[in-house]
Amino acid sequence: MSNSTSSGSDDEVDGLTRGWAEVYSTLSVSLVVGAIVYVLFEIFRRYKNGATPAYGGNVMKPELAKILPERPLSPFGWLAAVHSVDTDEQLLRLTGLDAYIVLRYLWLHLRTTFLAAVCGLIVLIPTYQSGGEDLDDEFYVATMSNLEDGDNKFWASILIGYILAGYTLYSISQEYQHFAKLRNQFLAHGSPDVSFQTMYSVMVEDLPCHLRSSAMLHGYFEYLFPGKVHSTTLAMEGKKVDKLMHVREDIARQLETLYIYELHHPDKAPVMVRPYYSDFDDSVRVFLGEESTTQMLQRWFTCRCCLCGPAKVEKIPYYEAVLRVLNQKVQEIQQMLMKESDEVGAAVKSAIKVKVIEESKEGMEGAEGAEKKVDSGVELAVIDKEDEQLLKGPSGEAQLVSQGGPTKRSSFWNAFGMSWKADAPAPNSGLSVRAKDVYSGEDAAVTHELNYRFTLLAQHSSGTGFVTFKTLKEKEMAIQLLLSNKFKVQALAAPEARDVIWHDIHQSVDESQNRRSVAKTAFATLTVFFSIPLAACASASLETIEEIVPPLSQFSGQFWYTLLGSSLPAILSLALLAIVPILFKVSAENVEYYKTREQVQTIVFGRYYNLTLAYVYISLTAGSVFDALADIISDPLSILSVLANTIPGTAVYFLNVLILKTFQGASMELSRLVPHLLYWFFSRKGDGELGPRDLKKRDQANSIAYGMLVPPLMASALIGYVFELICPVVEIFTCIYFLFMYTVYKHQFIYVYERPSESGGKLFFPIYKRTFVGIMMGQLTNAGYLLIRQAFWPFILAVLLFLVTYSVSGSLTEKYERYAANLSLEVATYHDEDPNEEEIATFHEDAFKQPALKDLEEVSPVKPDEYAAKSVEEAQPEPAHDQDAEAKA
Repeated sequence: MSNSTSSGSDDEVDGLTRGWAEVYSTLSVSLVVGAIVYVLFEIFRRYKNGATPAYGGNVMKPELAKILPERPLSPFGWLAAVHSVDTDEQLLRLTGLDAYIVLRYLWLHLRTTFLAAVCGLIVLIPTYQSGGEDLDDEFYVATMSNLEDGDNKFWASILIGYILAGYTLYSISQEYQHFAKLRNQFLAHGSPDVSFQTMYSVMVEDLPCHLRSSAMLHGYFEYLFPGKVHSTTLAMEGKKVDKLMHVREDIARQLETLYIYELHHPDKAPVMVRPYYSDFDDSVRVFLGEESTTQMLQRWFTCRCCLCGPAKVEKIPYYEAVLRVLNQKVQEIQQMLMKESDEVGAAVKSAIKVKVIEESKEGMEGAEGAEKKVDSGVELAVIDKEDEQLLKGPSGEAQLVSQGGPTKRSSFWNAFGMSWKADAPAPNSGLSVRAKDVYSGEDAAVTHELNYRFTLLAQHSSGTGFVTFKTLKEKEMAIQLLLSNKFKVQALAAPEARDVIWHDIHQSVDESQNRRSVAKTAFATLTVFFSIPLAACASASLETIEEIVPPLSQFSGQFWYTLLGSSLPAILSLALLAIVPILFKVSAENVEYYKTREQVQTIVFGRYYNLTLAYVYISLTAGSVFDALADIISDPLSILSVLANTIPGTAVYFLNVLILKTFQGASMELSRLVPHLLYWFFSRKGDGELGPRDLKKRDQANSIAYGMLVPPLMASALIGYVFELICPVVEIFTCIYFLFMYTVYKHQFIYVYERPSESGGKLFFPIYKRTFVGIMMGQLTNAGYLLIRQAFWPFILAVLLFLVTYSVSGSLTEKYERYAANLSLEVATYHDEDPNEEEIATFHEDAFKQPALKDLEEVSPVKPDEYAAKSVEEAQPEPAHDQDAEAKA
């Protein structure tokens, strides 16, 4: 070759050693494997007519089964059912807003990649094939590397780049506009999947010590929004009791299974078990989590290594005794937490009374008179405006008087046996505690007294609480306004109670922030180091493997050997990428103390995407750069020729990745072999062999983890952006990938995956911001390649296109993100003028009470006779109505 891409050095042609042979081998095997897995899907989905968690989690729910389109069991019948959902309104109703934006994202890229594929087939590939380079493989003849340096045909590439970018940016702007409308509808009217009370509630973080009681929290927000607070709940530290409740539930589940087993197999009863220790009390400590590390290691060594231990005992009596202890322990902790909450409330009232008594002593003779005054009830009212003053009436009762006459008093201020006043003290009274001094912490004496009592009593109170308002306007004001200048109190839109990670709810904001800073640094470092094995997988080729293991060269040219060299690197890289998100999730939940599953998925999404971005670009350049490192050090400018060969050469590797994800990945997602086999295994002996808890666990539908689902989709889109001009063939396979994924996930979201919670599309902006990052990274890659190939004017236009994309990204974010983040006060006011009284009447004070303090009853396993009686009772039809008797009546 005559130009920089056609140098005679071996290092420069290493990037072009892959070609159609590897693509064909990967494609043929992926088609065969994908077809086999799909046939298994068609067979397995007929089991119980598809009403299983693996293939019909939503079909198993009667309320959803009524509105789902009928899904035929004939081959490919599910495609007709999916296609019948052909309107956005129907799709949104069946999937929810979170799943809807993911499907819209797939549909967007299906359209853009289709246009790119058409432009590639009609314009780019013929243009590149007309180039004058003499390349060894026909695959590279259809890439930009077949053009000579400075060739005028590069203008065709930049023209197509502008067409594709213009259509993509226009389509994304339409998505922003469409989502902003849906988001506001969600905030104003809610969703069938979201509790109506959640729309009116906020989660308050970083409460100061003197506000860490339900009464003070209620009083604080009542002071800020008089008469608009429905209820408040303060979170308590219940991690231990929460853990014990899970252990207790598992013991009850095992007992139910044992009861049924002994009933059906009396000849094999009783079932025996080896306890942890000979002494029952010592064994119970294991279940209670009170075993020391030394004891645990000693027990493990004795039982596992020495193969000895306590004598076996009957399992049912043993577990029944353990369950009784667990019930007792759980109730003790629950009573302790509720008692502490009551004591904190009493301490608040006592602290305020102390302040009143001390001020009374200054203006009255003796403490006895002050005590008498307090006991009789001090009437101190709340003044909201400067033109209002407190006057004494003829009866000596405090009243609110303004220019317009008496003002209605808030009924809450009598909660502590007195009313509070926010302005100047009453004339000649000498008894006043201003509400703003108590809440804001400006009254040092009261604040000190409250903090002192909290330090003594509130050992398990947290700085997190929930507040439910009576109107949307006040809820939005609490979220969007600065609540305090002195304290870092912040109100956030409340998550659904089922979305809260309750064992982390009590963690302080400061500690969480410190842990998150450390985790952020650690995972950034991990991303860099983890990219090394990914780059090794991407740069692996048959030639490289043969250099390391020379005897393998004898198999060169054989089909299985070519298949191994083409598929194995892609499979290994995808497997490594699938492992890391699990680590991200565990860290977010158990180390960094994120308090909702939606927050966890957002964090996992961001980190996973960063990893995939690093994976794509390290794979794009690493192999040949490492191979030619010695030449690059001696001649730094040679890196340009190395990159010029590497980028088109890696297109084959990414094609293999796309092929695997398209045919094998889509069929594996559709077939869900592991969930189906697990369900079949636990159902093979019939429902009669399982207790109620086991049946519930077996029939639990799977939910989708968007933080793990979306980044691989975005990685495929990024591959398309990088190669849409350099290697148009990649866009054809990218389009096929998005076609398959859109069809498969549309089916999964409608029929399979349940929606445990609904965030209202909060992942939209993180997804599309990073989509813009991917588009701009692809544009910079194309611009850099044009510069290397000495196409200077197309390079300048490519840089200009990058700047335009960057500007559009910023303008769309500025225009829509704030608009879609919260409900405007105007819309909230309009909504409050015509409230849904029936739904508001269903608000409950315990809606956000943590399960550890709600489930106060003892847990007991359901025995077979009780379960059978209950099942018969539920199966009995309702008695027929005597129409003649009703008519006579």
